[in-house]
Amino acid sequence: MDRTQHPNRPEVVVRGRLIEMSVHGFPERGTVWIAGNTACLEGEVPEAWRDV
Repeated sequence: MDRTQHPNRPEVVVRGRLIEMSVHGFPERGTVWIAGNTACLEGEVPEAWRDV
């Protein structure tokens, strides 16, 4: 999604198979917020991953 031309809240969101990254602009503050997320995997979480 590309909303970089939105005057009040420009943002870009890029989604892949296992990850999502986004950049949100706040022009009134002169700042950006950068966030990342991993996608949920299908099925049960492996036991070895539970203590990570």
